[in-house]
Amino acid sequence: MRDIRSAPFCWQDKNTLRLLKKTFEGTERAKILAMYTALTWIASDQSGGASNPEEIYGYTDMIEDYTGLDPHFIKSAILKFEELGILTRYREQREDGKFGRWLVRLGDPKAKEEGSTGIPVDDTST
Repeated sequence: MRDIRSAPFCWQDKNTLRLLKKTFEGTERAKILAMYTALTWIASDQSGGASNPEEIYGYTDMIEDYTGLDPHFIKSAILKFEELGILTRYREQREDGKFGRWLVRLGDPKAKEEGSTGIPVDDTST
């Protein structure tokens, strides 16, 4: 029997998966689920297993690499996720006071009114 106790893993929130399943159909649903899986996978890879990874950044190119999805779809999916409360977008503020790249922070759709918690992932292409 295979021992997977020390195998790497990533989590997907079942409430978020249910929301995506309910909201999207067909090919779009498959792409959206791939996108969400990629975001949680990237977050898991970059967190090093931390239970509360607050400083994790990824790039649209990385999401494209993980999913094989078109960059235009990735951008539109990020906006759809934001509308559903799955993530929030914000601009990174650099030390010089100027704003840099766009970032997104994964969160719980049920916590939309309470504010987002979770994992920032960079969307540099918007």
